[in-house]
Amino acid sequence: MKAIIVFVKNPELGKVKSRLAKSIGEEGSLKVYKYLLEFTHRIIKDADADQLFLFHNEQLIEANTWQILNCENQVQTNGSLGNKMENAFEFVFLKGFNKVVILGSDCLEITSKIINESFSKLESTDVVIGPAKDGGYYLLGLNKLVPSLFNDMPWSEPHLFEETIKKIEKDKFNYKLLPILSDVDYLEDLNGKLDWTKL
Repeated sequence: MKAIIVFVKNPELGKVKSRLAKSIGEEGSLKVYKYLLEFTHRIIKDADADQLFLFHNEQLIEANTWQILNCENQVQTNGSLGNKMENAFEFVFLKGFNKVVILGSDCLEITSKIINESFSKLESTDVVIGPAKDGGYYLLGLNKLVPSLFNDMPWSEPHLFEETIKKIEKDKFNYKLLPILSDVDYLEDLNGKLDWTKL
């Protein structure tokens, strides 16, 4: 049983893509985020999964729910990003899924093929990671809960991926990597991919 977890923020002015907003303003960054939500929706709709779990930041707004892959909408728990991710994985594993991947909604390079590849790799390994060019990761796939990957981690820092690999190796889990992709955090991340002025 394969499940996808997606973390989303509600598209509200001044509450999304704060680093990008420093370059293009809050209205511009809101337009980009809305586009990213639509893009991620299209990619996941074509992925080979049994169910989608959409975890909303702070509150569930009906207008931001997705009617794909038997989507179940939840609100993220309080605490650090690590706490939120661990609780989301635990929630989904307890529902009986044994191959679970989590991703955000801010990668213009991800494809349904890459998501499907992560599920295939979970057939023969414990952890699958999609490294991001900024030193983090855009996707994490597990076939069992690995709590150490969510505790005392350098979230939003350029050595998150490196520290994640160290934890995996220390705990003696197997892992496989996906292609290196770029998240959208800064204006240069849009170059050649999206002309935000036309949104």
